[in-house]
Amino acid sequence: MIACGRELKLCHAVCIVHTLNLVVKKALQLTPALSSNRMKARKLGGYFRSSTTAKEKLDQVQDQMWMPKKKLIQEVETWWKRVAELREHVGAALAGLKTDIPALTSEDFTVVCECLT
Repeated sequence: MIACGRELKLCHAVCIVHTLNLVVKKALQLTPALSSNRMKARKLGGYFRSSTTAKEKLDQVQDQMWMPKKKLIQEVETWWKRVAELREHVGAALAGLKTDIPALTSEDFTVVCECLT
């Protein structure tokens, strides 16, 4: 498909990969089982980004588990992979913190892992 802008005198081919990415993102938004997971994971990510205590606790847990230090990242293409990677670390860190942020459940992680495959 070719899109042309007459005013700018530009033509470009619409990227099929970009279009596919938009379709997948829309499907994720419309899938109720993932909506809850996304909301929980966003809250977790926001908490660990904004709380110095939480960041330090996550670093401490990763040190104790002899794992390289990684942070939770914002929702981008590699986001779910990082959430799955840090499952145990985040759970252990949350257990040692006083917070009402809900952790992802085993069912939530099952859904995440199925989506990743």
